[in-house]
Amino acid sequence: MRPHGIQLILAGSSKSVETPWTLRKINGFWEVHFNVKDFPIYCHSKAMKFGRQSAKFYQLALPELFQKMGITGAITYSAQYQTVLPVFEYCRLNNKPIFADMVELFDWKYRYFLNGVNFQEWLLIRRLLPCFDGLIGISHYWCDWAKGKGVPSVLVPSFAEDKGWVRSTQSPIDKPFTITFIGHWVERELPITLLRAMRLCIDQGIPIELNVLGNVGKSRWERKAMHFLKGDSVLQANVHFLGFVSDDERDQHLVNADAFVVLRKKCRETDAMFPTRLPEYMLTGNPVIISEVGSFSKCFKHKKDVWFISKENRPEDLAEAFEYLATHSEERSAIGRLGRVSALNQFSMDVLGKRLASFIKQIVKNYN
Repeated sequence: MRPHGIQLILAGSSKSVETPWTLRKINGFWEVHFNVKDFPIYCHSKAMKFGRQSAKFYQLALPELFQKMGITGAITYSAQYQTVLPVFEYCRLNNKPIFADMVELFDWKYRYFLNGVNFQEWLLIRRLLPCFDGLIGISHYWCDWAKGKGVPSVLVPSFAEDKGWVRSTQSPIDKPFTITFIGHWVERELPITLLRAMRLCIDQGIPIELNVLGNVGKSRWERKAMHFLKGDSVLQANVHFLGFVSDDERDQHLVNADAFVVLRKKCRETDAMFPTRLPEYMLTGNPVIISEVGSFSKCFKHKKDVWFISKENRPEDLAEAFEYLATHSEERSAIGRLGRVSALNQFSMDVLGKRLASFIKQIVKNYN
């Protein structure tokens, strides 16, 4: 947004500051760091604790920050009612525009109900969002919701910076079909479906391997997939956990991959969110295999810029996609090239920066 005349001040927690909150300029950007230790809260869950600590910080710091920095308005980036409320109240009392940057919307689940996440989201959507000046939606779901409530909105999916790391040559014939995965093997990624599809390919004599980047298998939500993998020695030999790597090494793995996989179930959570890794994958010029759910069909076309599998996410369908792309290198390259063009047209910083800046300026203009 900075190239388009809008300066942002980022506010978040940090354990390194010695005072309740500190204003710093880092890499040309102003950042506000508050120390969570100065906002002691006792709560039944970490999510609610962090939310209340942030709310206490906003109540303390916003008046001074707005006055000292000449802040025009606020963008909230939280799905918790208790966190957003003090920001909303301050902006309304002082005639400042406020925008909601909406990303996540979790399904109604037992653990989210117990820790308070579902209730906080419900309160935010029901009581506050309809009163906002504008909504920044990561998916069509949020923009459609805003339209129904009469709230101005703008679609700003996840973006990625084009660093020029692009596939230029095809993989050697004797090289296994390589999939690269970044992130955690949490339930919504459907890791067992991915592993079963790989096993089907191996059984059919298709050489295939999976490189996994990141800290995978440490949380209790990932143990089911890890247990499944440990029970299959053949699969284990074809799955490589690389852990955390440097940015250059990560980008090299992305460029050298033959395909990426982004699986999602058809549910409310999928409808509302947009995979943050997807644009990064597509900019490499390698194809992405993705579930045909949510708003993905509004953004992409099957066998043009992505490879869709059905919303049922059958391992057989994923294995079929692997087999086809592994044995049709020219089509694989064509999908990857068009995917990169699609990513540049839809998710580049320049495109989304202009769109978001124009939207915010128009709303702010109404306050002047």
